[in-house]
Amino acid sequence: MEYAINDRGRGRGNLPMSRDEQTFIHRTFELLDRLTGLAFKQVSSPADADIRVYCAGKLGGSEGVAYKGKNSFDVYWKDKKGWDLTRFEKHVIRHEIGHAVGLDHPYGSGGNPRYNSRDTVMSYNWVGNTTFTPTDIQALQRLWGA
Repeated sequence: MEYAINDRGRGRGNLPMSRDEQTFIHRTFELLDRLTGLAFKQVSSPADADIRVYCAGKLGGSEGVAYKGKNSFDVYWKDKKGWDLTRFEKHVIRHEIGHAVGLDHPYGSGGNPRYNSRDTVMSYNWVGNTTFTPTDIQALQRLWGA
């Protein structure tokens, strides 16, 4: 799978990304490489990418979104601290990339009160976790192999 990072903030409403933000995104795809049977490669042209990652200044009431297009996913997260990458932003980035690789909210509801981010990064109930949990890894491996 190919991914592109809109690091310069091209397009209306998009913001440039810091080196830390870009590195975290790269590391997320490297982690997914190790956890699944998928092989991710960064490409420079968004038109060639299966997953495109953007930093947004505003997203309405959302912290992040993943839109499925005809042949690709567009992943957005809302910038909180400019060039600083917060722990919450890390959670949102991994959550939205999780959608792009097939993960869903616990039992279809991100706000399900029975689950939090220690159970799955796909929960809206954030309690400090910023990475894929054993439950997420099991789901990813079931979807894509190990």
